[in-house]
Amino acid sequence: MPQSNFDRKPHLKNGSRKRPRPPPPPPPPPPQPTTGNGNNKSAFQPPQDHTNSNNNSNSNNSTTNSYLLPSSTLPKSSSQASLLSPPPSKSSSPHPFSPPPNPLSLPRFPPMISPGLPDVAVCYNKKAHVGAGMYGVVFLAKDKVTGADVALKQMNGLGEGGGGFPLTSLREINILRKLRHENIVKLHRVVAKYEGPTPVTLFLAFDYLSYDLFGILRSPNVPVKQEHIKSWSFQLIKGLHFAHQKGYIHRDIKPANILVSSAGVVKIADWGLARSFPPPDSAKRLTMNVVTLWYRPPELLLGKKNYSQKVDIWSAGCVIAEMFKNKGSLFAGPKDPDQIKEIWEMLGVPPPNSWAATGDCKEKYDEYTSEREYSSENKLDATMRRNARMHGYVTENFLKLLNGLLCQDPDQRITAFDAMDADYFFDKPLVIKTENMKDIMNFKQESIHEKNVKDRKQMDKQMDMAG
Repeated sequence: MPQSNFDRKPHLKNGSRKRPRPPPPPPPPPPQPTTGNGNNKSAFQPPQDHTNSNNNSNSNNSTTNSYLLPSSTLPKSSSQASLLSPPPSKSSSPHPFSPPPNPLSLPRFPPMISPGLPDVAVCYNKKAHVGAGMYGVVFLAKDKVTGADVALKQMNGLGEGGGGFPLTSLREINILRKLRHENIVKLHRVVAKYEGPTPVTLFLAFDYLSYDLFGILRSPNVPVKQEHIKSWSFQLIKGLHFAHQKGYIHRDIKPANILVSSAGVVKIADWGLARSFPPPDSAKRLTMNVVTLWYRPPELLLGKKNYSQKVDIWSAGCVIAEMFKNKGSLFAGPKDPDQIKEIWEMLGVPPPNSWAATGDCKEKYDEYTSEREYSSENKLDATMRRNARMHGYVTENFLKLLNGLLCQDPDQRITAFDAMDADYFFDKPLVIKTENMKDIMNFKQESIHEKNVKDRKQMDKQMDMAG
């Protein structure tokens, strides 16, 4: 079998333990003899590693990566407040071995209107409106110090006087502090807009990426090739594997939330719906109203409350299938009942003695199956061969991977770990290393996002009505 540019087991790269740290240097002799039982502790501490290593546990990140927030914006519950607590105070004359201040926890701009978050107007120049959603809007902005472009995500929900902190923002900040990976969007800092001394709007500053998959797949003039699809699919799964390994579910994987840089690097964005898994309270059931409808797995559509990270795997399968298709989503029902019916028409209905007819799912399963008869035939392979934009590349190994991602039974659905090792990624054409992707990113349009496509459709509609 041909060798890929990636290791056969790329997910095992980071499995080794770190080398033990050397012991700290002995403390200097005291200036004068001491008396007592000899239990005096030296003020000298060993140097600490404050780098954002992806191999480290999440447990120690809450202090080193804390964000300074004004006290008026902190949530009242202790569990939420701890996520955004300021770092411990430093001595005015730090010890030579003490760690440097973390750039994510300290404002870079000394003059601020109010203690806490930096003022957005001091930090950034807004250039353009590039996106919108339930959370608010996204702007392309320029960092006034570095000159770098950033995506400035405006969050709704602070409320009058800045007294309330949006829960989705709180989760996104907390989770992205811990998920440092090349295929996960990087949160640079948190800033705010002020009215007097009061923060009234919160902004999250991320890397700006030129494209998202929604814009790419729905732009007729963008030449998407097999090499793009295979590399983007692998990067998407690799990012999910890292998040799942760290104990998180994204819960909204869809093309608009998969960003692509001008160099071809994929980054998973929009972590506002993400949750830790398993939940801290194992008896608590997770919210079912998550994942955009067209990418929602059967277990959620049937009402299963105790779901797992496999919901992300189903969504990733829908996205990968969409990259191969000529146009549109694989399943595109307008409402929940229509969506599950589309899935069953293509993949077949689960039998009455299966997972779908038990527990939380039984009521809806009985309701939907009583309305009409469904075949048990799986038509996914034939559908992909018939509708693929590149017919020659819908290989047996690709279909094997896709069927694993889109297995209706969540317990039998493959993991991201399994998907990364699929034979498809080691067939020719091989997966291109991310550092070499820029060689095939010859798109004529400098920027394509979901908003560009929707704006263009709205303009076409208005022109049709006027004509």
